[in-house]
Amino acid sequence: MTQDQEIIRFLIEQKLIFINTTLSICMLWWVSAVVFSGSTLAGVWLREHQIMENSKVIPWLGVILCVFFTSIIGFGVMIFIALWNIEIEINELALKLALVPNFYSTELIYFRIGIAIGTGSFILVLFAWIWLWNRLAQGAKIYNEGKEVEQKAKQVQV
Repeated sequence: MTQDQEIIRFLIEQKLIFINTTLSICMLWWVSAVVFSGSTLAGVWLREHQIMENSKVIPWLGVILCVFFTSIIGFGVMIFIALWNIEIEINELALKLALVPNFYSTELIYFRIGIAIGTGSFILVLFAWIWLWNRLAQGAKIYNEGKEVEQKAKQVQV
């Protein structure tokens, strides 16, 4: 084996190690993001009346959580694209060693499918949050209108 072939083989090994590390990171990303997202949505759902009473919080809370959930989706898209590029690089290096084309493609396809499913679940979380955010905003509007009616009724009684 020539020195060039050894270098190419080393590069392929490093890319496979990178893929393994990325897989571990993605599992951590998905699990922690699911726990945080679920906890956040459940907490907002349980405390929605208290949040509606303090309606000034709703726009900020909505924007912050939309940005956060969108960043989770962005991470998934970034990993999906990175895996596509890594597959191309591995195939190019494998061709230089006269290996079977696409020798690692099956694993990467399944990995990308998993990333797509994980990212899709967070798209659903984002939609659920937007729905809940709109519900909070409408509820706060109704709550504030009710407070105004009560205050006017008290003024009329006095």
